[in-house]
Amino acid sequence: MEANRITDFTHWNLRDNFNDYESAYLWLGLEPNYNNDHPSAVTGMRLTLAEAQRRGELTNQSRIPLTSYSRQDLKQYAERHNQRPLFLFLDDQHSSASDSVNIVSCGNEDTPPRAKSTLLKMLDAALSQQYGQDWLDGDVETLAYKWMKDLELEGIPIPAEKRAMNKWLAEIKARRK
Repeated sequence: MEANRITDFTHWNLRDNFNDYESAYLWLGLEPNYNNDHPSAVTGMRLTLAEAQRRGELTNQSRIPLTSYSRQDLKQYAERHNQRPLFLFLDDQHSSASDSVNIVSCGNEDTPPRAKSTLLKMLDAALSQQYGQDWLDGDVETLAYKWMKDLELEGIPIPAEKRAMNKWLAEIKARRK
C-alpha cells in the first residue's frame, strides 16, 4: 500500500471535522486514502485516536456510526502530547514547506559546512542503527536503492531528487575512510 506525503493542505484547512481515517492519515502527514487498504502506521494512529476517545481525551462528533473528531479536539489532544501535526497547526505548514526544500538541498555548496557535517553524521547514525555498523559495506547505489525501498514501505516519501541520496551516502562513506 503506497501512501503519498501531503504537501497542500488548502482544502483540509477549510474543514472543522475529520473522520477517523482522515485524522490518522493527516496526523502522519499523508494524503488520505479512501480505499480499504491502509498502511500499518495509519491503522496504528487510528487505533491511538480511538483509545484516546475511550479515555475521554477526544469526543466523537458524529451522530452516525462513523467516528469524527473536531479540529479543536484534535489540536488540544496534540498539544497535551507535545505533537504538532501540520494539518492542525496552520502556522507550521508554511515553515515546513521551506524546511523540506532545505533538507533536499543539504548537499549543496551553500549549506554551512558544520550543518552539512552534522546532517551527514545524523544520517549515518540512523542508518547504522537500522542496518548495523557495516551498512556501508557495498555499492552506494545499491544501498541507496535499498534505503529508498525501505522508506517507501514505511510510507515515508523519498526526496524527489534521488541522486541526492546517492551523493549523501557516498559522502558518508568517504568520511568514514
